[in-house]
Amino acid sequence: YDIYYPLSLEYQDKPIKTDDIRNIFKISNYITIIGDAGSGKSTLVKHLFLNSIKEKYAIPLLIELRYLNEYEGDIDSFISERIFENEISQNNKILDRLLRKGKFLFFLDGFDELASNVRNKIVKNLNSFINKYHENKFILTTRPYSNIEHLPLFFNLNVMELSKTDIDGFIDKQLPEELEMAQKIKESIEGNKARYITSFLKNPLLLSIYILTYQSNASI
Repeated sequence: YDIYYPLSLEYQDKPIKTDDIRNIFKISNYITIIGDAGSGKSTLVKHLFLNSIKEKYAIPLLIELRYLNEYEGDIDSFISERIFENEISQNNKILDRLLRKGKFLFFLDGFDELASNVRNKIVKNLNSFINKYHENKFILTTRPYSNIEHLPLFFNLNVMELSKTDIDGFIDKQLPEELEMAQKIKESIEGNKARYITSFLKNPLLLSIYILTYQSNASI
């Protein structure tokens, strides 16, 4: 949180604040967060994971879907292994009871990283798991155009681009002890006539690279 700058999501042209995990699940228990590379999806997931603990909202569990590419079992087994690794449940009977009561919040990170040869199997497994344990909450992240429509229960939320105010706030957050440098970087952006520069800087990763580059070279 020393460097985290809050992002907003968008649903049907309406912004959704992410400061409280409850805001997201007002729409549905099944949420997809869609964003381009570098838009901050993984960082946002970390924040929402911690916020879930802080608010005592649910038992959060992060599942990085890319690990399923080489996994020979089904998603039920994979999730069970993660839960037992973290000593959240002692046995399968208790785990099944927790799942049926909807005690968990599952973060399914990186749907677009599933290999094409296993995606259909994973999607089928996932739909089956969600239908069986539908009282739980699910957040799935992906880049655009990943055929997410194969998960029909999910409502799609888009990561919003950084606004001019956000860009200034992001820079200040990264350089709290270097106010003069932060101001110079903001002035360099304002004084740049190239529109593509401004469009790039609406992406948190590219804005971070811009800040680091400016710190090294003092020019763009």
